[in-house]
Amino acid sequence: MKMVPDGMHVAGIDIGKNWLDIACHPLSGHCG
Repeated sequence: MKMVPDGMHVAGIDIGKNWLDIACHPLSGHCG
């Protein structure tokens, strides 16, 4: 998973604020 700037949205999820919440997100292709 590439590092993304604050405010970047993937699948409607805010990476900047919820990075840990989606650390194991299916679309991220990364777990942990």
